[in-house]
Amino acid sequence: AGSQWAWGFSPRQFFRLLEAAPPSEVVKNKDEYLVRQGEDIEKIHYLLEGRLAVELDGVVLNEIRLGPGGWAGEFWGPNYDWVDRKHKWRVSFRCLDRCITAGFTKRT
Repeated sequence: AGSQWAWGFSPRQFFRLLEAAPPSEVVKNKDEYLVRQGEDIEKIHYLLEGRLAVELDGVVLNEIRLGPGGWAGEFWGPNYDWVDRKHKWRVSFRCLDRCITAGFTKRT
């Protein structure tokens, strides 16, 4: 079994992700929304600094912190239909502190 880095990928898997979808830095202040429920999914985010509240219809469901659970968004398999279908956020992610994320553009 290979080693897993903190973000849940092996080093080889993570470097492949960086090559396929180079991330951009996203900075938000406390109480700003990283994404809002119902918006189109353009990127998934990995939390580098701060904390995020996961909200559904304005109700806080969970908190995302740094480390293995630091993803705001989900990965889908190679057969997932990104091209012919719009995908919307089912929840909002609100910064509880100043937040910095690595934003990975969805596969097109």
